[in-house]
Amino acid sequence: MYKKVFGATAGSCTEPEADVDPIIIKEATKSNLADVDCSEFDIVKAVQYGATARVRELIDDGYDVNLPDSDTIYLLHWASINNRVEIVRLLLERNALVDALG
Repeated sequence: MYKKVFGATAGSCTEPEADVDPIIIKEATKSNLADVDCSEFDIVKAVQYGATARVRELIDDGYDVNLPDSDTIYLLHWASINNRVEIVRLLLERNALVDALG
């Protein structure tokens, strides 16, 4: 489910162990994101990792929330599959298409 998670060191990413509970991974990602400089995240990475402030910044700078990435996956899909509820709400407020095929 999770390809990369933030490790104990600020800004580092590590592969999760196969037997690690995804809930623990999600909580670790949340708690360590505050220690990471997200200013260089592209919008897909910001959505995936739950960097809400960076997502909002990129949208405010003109990013179209209805553009798919190179794999034809939309931001709303990324936010949903990564359980980023706050970002889902933000994208819906910014008129993200709820029925886009990806």
